[in-house]
Amino acid sequence: MNGALQNGFAIHSGAFVLTTHSPTEVARTLIDSGRQKEPFYVFDMDEAHRRIQHFKTQMPRVQIFYAMKSNDSDFMLKLAIASGLGFDCASPGEIHKLRQLNVNPTSIIYAMPSKTAEQMIYARDSGVLHTTFDSSYELKKIKQYWPDARLLVRIRVEGKSVYNLGEKFGCGHDTEAIKLLDEAAALGLKVVGVAFHVGSACSSVDSHENGLRYAKALFDHEAKAGRRMNIVDIGGGFLSDRTDRVDQAAKLINKALDEYFPDKTVQVIAEPGRYVCDSSYTLYCSINNVKQTKADDDNYDIYKMAEFILISFE
Repeated sequence: MNGALQNGFAIHSGAFVLTTHSPTEVARTLIDSGRQKEPFYVFDMDEAHRRIQHFKTQMPRVQIFYAMKSNDSDFMLKLAIASGLGFDCASPGEIHKLRQLNVNPTSIIYAMPSKTAEQMIYARDSGVLHTTFDSSYELKKIKQYWPDARLLVRIRVEGKSVYNLGEKFGCGHDTEAIKLLDEAAALGLKVVGVAFHVGSACSSVDSHENGLRYAKALFDHEAKAGRRMNIVDIGGGFLSDRTDRVDQAAKLINKALDEYFPDKTVQVIAEPGRYVCDSSYTLYCSINNVKQTKADDDNYDIYKMAEFILISFE
């Protein structure tokens, strides 16, 4: 997108920066200019910033580690950096992108419980300190390739979610976790905390509270064994359709933190992704064709757009 826009728009480093107009007006200006033929996004940085600040206000003890898998655009990442956030990475590619932006590797958690040897070595050599595990097999790999890592045992926490991550990741808090903690100690590995994720777009507001209760039991086990943990990672899964969607969950989380983790030296982190960026990006694309059809007594239109197809039922 080249050329200067007028009426309050300026271009800086390939981005349109607003001075007096809304994101919708930016999109309208682009469309009306006739120069923008391909689909494009408009990033409302103010909206993302509002989400970040609201999350911090609602859960002042919880430090945000932005889940960059949700949106890794440079503008989103630079806003997260400027806002003092940490980062949740799930791949060496994500770690590499943050290092290119000069992010301190100590503010990154490699929150993937299943990693190859090569992935561990890359994270280790990049200066990342923290990662997660949920199996004995993973512990043995870590012992061989990343023995100085600071580990968080990832437990499974159920919730009503769009995507149940517990089907892929996490160990049973009452059936597997203690055995894994003891094995890690026997291997000479340092476990510093407990991590969980209630699932993507979780609608059961008490799931994070349950996870904190499970984590407390594991903290108590380690304390009795003379091993202290100091990090709780409550993951993401926060609903994102409205800014205030975190409010009810935040009340339960704050109450649970006061009850189970009153010691303020315990670091509490969260990994919101879609909650931060969902409403700040709007996709615009042109409709090339409309096909009207009928199936099972329902009439619907198929809108064909550049690289996209949208079905609208009547």
